[in-house]
Order: sequence, then structure tokens, then C-alpha cells
Amino acid sequence: MKLRTYVPTLPPRTPYISEAEVFSRTLTAIRTLKAMPDRERRFLASGTKAAWPATLVEWSDLLAQAEQTPDDVEPREKINPKRSEISDALVAGEWFAKLALLPENIEEFEQCIEAYRTGMAKTPQVRDQKIVTLYSQGWSLKLIGQRFGWNENQCERRLFEIARNLWRIGNKTARYADLYRIQKLSRERVSA
Repeated sequence: MKLRTYVPTLPPRTPYISEAEVFSRTLTAIRTLKAMPDRERRFLASGTKAAWPATLVEWSDLLAQAEQTPDDVEPREKINPKRSEISDALVAGEWFAKLALLPENIEEFEQCIEAYRTGMAKTPQVRDQKIVTLYSQGWSLKLIGQRFGWNENQCERRLFEIARNLWRIGNKTARYADLYRIQKLSRERVSA
């Protein structure tokens, strides 16, 4: 008697994106998004100041310049991103954003969000996101390491771990923190 066995057939899976490609696309996405005009600049350029008196426009521009510290002034790359670069920047930008939702970064993410909300921080990015951002802007591993109190080898190892996490995120194999539980705990802390 011949036994029959059931062999499940799985649908074909799309091939994995390589780790180098995911990391490269993420760095390119950061540079592309950095080169695009700010939302505030687009808003102001759309004519919202058109009805203002000329002196008020001048005063608002002078006030904005005075409030900018030298550290805030960053040279912008003079590129006009193509549509394909912008659409890829949205995909890779999502991978970059999901770095904060990994279990090892979620507590820091909550602290960064609170600091950003209260005005204590300029950005709600976690350390891993800051490292990738600085690396995409051309900072050396030595300078990034000095900023976070590491040597060059420690910084390189951390960057490799971040690249591996981005690879997992890009290929949809990453595990994220339980956001529902975290939001519930946050509401309990606020109401207490």
C-alpha cells in the first residue's frame, strides 16, 4: 500500500533585497529628502504672505533669520530629485522611520518624542536614526563615534548592526515593539 503525503505548496516569495542595497537606498533617501524644500518654505512660497504689509514681511524674515543659530544653517544640496528618486525615498524613508519601532529602540523613541514635544530636542530621532543620518551626510565613523562617546571600531560595529536591522525591515522580517501595549501604558501614565 502506497502512502500519500500532503506537501503544501507555498506561493513564490519575492527575492530578498541585499543588505548593501537596502543601506544604500536608505542613505540616498535621506539625502533626497534633505535636498527637497521644507514644508514651511513651500507654504510660505505659496503666497501666504501676499496679503501682509511689506514691513511685516520684512520683519518676519528678519526675525526668522535672527532665530536661526549658526548650527541650524545647513548647506543644502542643489539637486532636483527625479520622480523615481522621490518614490524610492518614500519607501526607504519608511524603513528608516521603522528603526525607532524596533524593541531595542522603543523606550528611547518614547523619550525622544516627549523631548521633541516639549521643545527640549530638535528632532524625535533615536540614536540609530541619528547615526545613519550623520553617515549619509558624509560624517566619518571617527566623528560619529566621538559624538556618541565611542571609538571608531565601536561606531563601525553599531553601523553594521543598524544596516542589518534596516535589511530586516526592508525584507519584512523585522520584529517590532508591541505598539498597542506601549500606547496603553502611556495613557495610564498620563492619566495617573
